[in-house]
Amino acid sequence: MKHHIPNFVTLLNLISGLLGLVFLLMNKPVLAAIMIFSASLFDFLDGFVARLLHATSPMGKELDSLCDLLSFGVLPGFLVFYYLNDQHFLSVENYYAFVGFLLPVFAALRLAKFNIDLNQKTSFRGVPVPLSAWFFAAIPLIFNEYSVSWVLSPLFLIISTVVFSFLMVSNISVMSMKFSDYSWAGNSSRYFLIFISLLSFVLIHFAAIPVIIIVCLILSQFYMSKIR
Repeated sequence: MKHHIPNFVTLLNLISGLLGLVFLLMNKPVLAAIMIFSASLFDFLDGFVARLLHATSPMGKELDSLCDLLSFGVLPGFLVFYYLNDQHFLSVENYYAFVGFLLPVFAALRLAKFNIDLNQKTSFRGVPVPLSAWFFAAIPLIFNEYSVSWVLSPLFLIISTVVFSFLMVSNISVMSMKFSDYSWAGNSSRYFLIFISLLSFVLIHFAAIPVIIIVCLILSQFYMSKIR
């Protein structure tokens, strides 16, 4: 029975992604974005629960990737499609809105590469799919709070989609936030990122998310240069 508990938590990730799609159908992109973060919580908890119960399994790994594809690939892709399509979901207003579908395509490639690469334990090769999803989930939240129209402009959305699609399958190194110990020497970059994240959220709220992602990518290069 205990082997099914982590899988149940993983399926809550999937349900979050499905609810996000429903909220998009209801023209509620902010709630759809929140579902991406909800899926992220369950994505973290399933691994934590599996390690706690010593219930890791090959099935759990594959199930996790399938759920991640929907919550962090398909849902952000449709979120971009929604905005590029003049905030319509069931009819095609602008054919360039299909650019959003690059996100689930490249997320699938990224997840497949991750599953067969045994070296991505302390760091990742390519931007992790959830990190890419957080960037796009931040867009409706930032617009809702600050009413900055440029975050919804087609040019910004298309460029961001292409850039993150490339980054997901690139060879750029991204540090993992898993701590093997809590010493400063081996985790200074992680501690600095946590500090920047907390400070940014206090100061600029959801607008902190893209800032944190950029800082994470920069710090990762310093981190990887030290451990090579």
